[in-house]
Amino acid sequence: MIATLSPALPVTAGDEEIGTADVASLAGGASVFVALDAFVPASAAPGRYRLGAFVDPEDVLLDPERPNNGAATALFNVVRAPGAMVLGDDMDAGLGPLGRDAADLFVGGGTEVRVRARGRLGVRPVVRILGEDGAEVLAEASGGRAATLRWEAAGDGTYRVEVANAAETVGRVRLATAGSVRVRGLGASAPGEVPFAAYADGRVLLGAVYEGEAVPLACLPPGGPAITSPGSARGRRARLGPLVPDETGAHALLLGGEGPVRCSILSRTPRTGALLVR
Repeated sequence: MIATLSPALPVTAGDEEIGTADVASLAGGASVFVALDAFVPASAAPGRYRLGAFVDPEDVLLDPERPNNGAATALFNVVRAPGAMVLGDDMDAGLGPLGRDAADLFVGGGTEVRVRARGRLGVRPVVRILGEDGAEVLAEASGGRAATLRWEAAGDGTYRVEVANAAETVGRVRLATAGSVRVRGLGASAPGEVPFAAYADGRVLLGAVYEGEAVPLACLPPGGPAITSPGSARGRRARLGPLVPDETGAHALLLGGEGPVRCSILSRTPRTGALLVR
């Protein structure tokens, strides 16, 4: 016995085979229960399909009553499986009618994430940011052929980026994502630490304005040790960077000296490096 996948009627034994099972010999009029596992291949284009099941597909038994040797299911939707998107670059992906695709993303607190989606072949994209449980919608954008979403993470965490098709048509969506952390004039007290998100192979610039004499800055990655160069301190102002982090995660701006400080942080995501994972 074989299982087949067919995008249209009639469903035949000559359609794409996606599963098999052994069937014991049967006497005329007898019946037997068979477990037939069928898996839709990842390469299947998004759309509407039927599954077929056929006994003796090659007609080895020369059965004179062939029409009752097969059956087909009702129509069902196939959408593209969740995949990796590269933060800062484009992803060109298929999307079925009323289908959706999603992937998880580590986002540091204070990161501004921008997602732009443009539909083709009739797709009307809807873009959402979901909470870690995938239930709460934190931000959403939709439009006609295009949708643009801007959202800032309240804290470190894993969030879900979802793009859906609001139209009853099969087409493609072009998705572009980007992100950055921008902090200016943040009040702090030295000595102390100011946490921020940074991304492997990204770019970090740190600055501080002291009320008194400036002290050189340091950056502490998740795994350490502290980074102190390239940096400078002149008058009331101190700078550190540009830095290219080796790790993705929560970093810390280390403030030396004493007294009130105003901090600035710019942490950009890289143009390469998958931050969205399967």
